[in-house]
Amino acid sequence: MKTFVFTLYTLILFLGFSTLVMAQKEGGGIKVQLGGAVNYYLGPGNQSFDKFEENHLNWQLDGLVGIKLAESKDHKKTYLGVYGSAGSLNRTTITSMIQDQKFTIVNETEQNRYNLHYQWEVGFLIAEVLRVSTGSGTQYFGNQFLANSNGASSEVDHFDYYSSTAGVQLKLGSVAWTINCNLLYGKDLDRTIVRPSTGLALTF
Repeated sequence: MKTFVFTLYTLILFLGFSTLVMAQKEGGGIKVQLGGAVNYYLGPGNQSFDKFEENHLNWQLDGLVGIKLAESKDHKKTYLGVYGSAGSLNRTTITSMIQDQKFTIVNETEQNRYNLHYQWEVGFLIAEVLRVSTGSGTQYFGNQFLANSNGASSEVDHFDYYSSTAGVQLKLGSVAWTINCNLLYGKDLDRTIVRPSTGLALTF
């Protein structure tokens, strides 16, 4: 079921991007980006960041559809955009994510093969360099029996959360190098998660 949701999500993104690319070719003030990135699970924001964990590296697909709001004299454009992201976390990262939220895995069952996550954010791309956006997302990981700090246990298969991102992008012709810092917080998460990422995106 989760794989079907992920496939449908990707298909909607692709169809939306294709439609808007056609509109852009007709002269509309629309910006479309599609690319991939590597993210790194840092965990709660109050922990030490001096240790690199290779098994906390994961991948994601990123997309942007933006409408031009303004253009400066030096032709730097500012966009109001919808950002989409979908990806996968490995088993080690999921286990860290659960434990960092102060849950104990009572009876560990098989995780999903891909542990898919997706999120939507709305925000601005300022002067085609600075990104500021916020929205929400979901992380799936298969049914797990978890106990909270009070000892109460329940079966959980996903976390819902709010998502906010700040970042920059550097234009290299039709390709943009993106560097972002994503914060996951609220809803099912008691502790804020820091997840930076970097990747390349094609601009259409």
